[in-house]
Amino acid sequence: MEDPSGVLVEVKQKFYALTNYAAIPPSLKDKFALEPLLPQAMTKPFYAVLGPLLIVLGVMLLVGLGTRLSLFLQGLLYIGLTVGLILIKQDDGVSWLAIHVALVAIALVLAKHNKLAILKKW
Repeated sequence: MEDPSGVLVEVKQKFYALTNYAAIPPSLKDKFALEPLLPQAMTKPFYAVLGPLLIVLGVMLLVGLGTRLSLFLQGLLYIGLTVGLILIKQDDGVSWLAIHVALVAIALVLAKHNKLAILKKW
């Protein structure tokens, strides 16, 4: 694997953990700092909550626990992320998130037909 500095790096063992996860890459954090959508005091909590929130909402959807609530919250989260990417002019990311928003909207419309949901009311 080639490092950005030009040095060749050999990876012998990959290590997957939530501690290695960064919700927003450092390059995007710098762009968001220049074009703040959220106040500075709210950006760190947002970055800290974003990853676990996506995981929890995804697991809720897969298990069938509050399917409509999970889809609704995912839609709001994706819309918020889309607004942020529009603000920093990341057109490729906007198109990917638009696909996610469309899929969530379609799934929300079809949620009433979900036979495997644990909590059908939500």
